[in-house]
Amino acid sequence: MSETFSRFGLRITVHDNRVEVRDGIFPTMRKSVIPLGNIAGVEVTRLTKRLVITTNDGKAHSYAIGGFGKAQKCRDAIVERL
Repeated sequence: MSETFSRFGLRITVHDNRVEVRDGIFPTMRKSVIPLGNIAGVEVTRLTKRLVITTNDGKAHSYAIGGFGKAQKCRDAIVERL
């Protein structure tokens, strides 16, 4: 079962084994997949309320989902599946 969190131009779908991120609108939409096994940490920044996913290779993926509540719910969904 998956959960979807979205705002205009960004959709994050949390599946049981991966996180799919679709960024952009139709002609320039980019899709990236982050396997849950590669996720080292998930946090929500205090000031900007951005979701930051840190992977095992040291990269940090930052997304502005909108509002503290939505970012926190997305973080909770990812941590629940880890």
